[in-house]
Amino acid sequence: MKKYELVLEHSREDLNEKITSMLNDGWEVAGSLTISKDDEGFPYLYQPMIKHDLGTPH
Repeated sequence: MKKYELVLEHSREDLNEKITSMLNDGWEVAGSLTISKDDEGFPYLYQPMIKHDLGTPH
C-alpha cells in the first residue's frame, strides 16, 4: 500500500524542515517542488511525498 501526502508551506525553511522529518520517517519525494501564489498573492511551496507501506513485520 502507498500513502501520499502533499506538503504545503509558505516558507522554504518550514518546507525543508517538514520534508527532512518525513524523509527520516521513511517517506520519499514523489514529484517536483512547485512554487505558486495564493489568492492574496503570497507565495507558497508544495512538494508531493510518497511512503511505501510494506505492512507490519511478522
